[in-house]
Amino acid sequence: FTSAGLIILLSFAFGFLTFSRSIVKSIDALGRNPLAKSAIQFSMVINIVLLIVTALIAIVASILLIKL
Repeated sequence: FTSAGLIILLSFAFGFLTFSRSIVKSIDALGRNPLAKSAIQFSMVINIVLLIVTALIAIVASILLIKL
């Protein structure tokens, strides 16, 4: 159980840290270049999707570890 919990915690920590850095940079970029608003918002959406995918992979991996 500890390895499964560790995988979930590390996954969420990695996703949160990556997402929090990218959001700050994206908001800064919006202020500097408002004409690139759609491209910046698209990259923010991609970051959110990748965060969700990473979390789902970690949950599935932890479930598989628990079943072993």
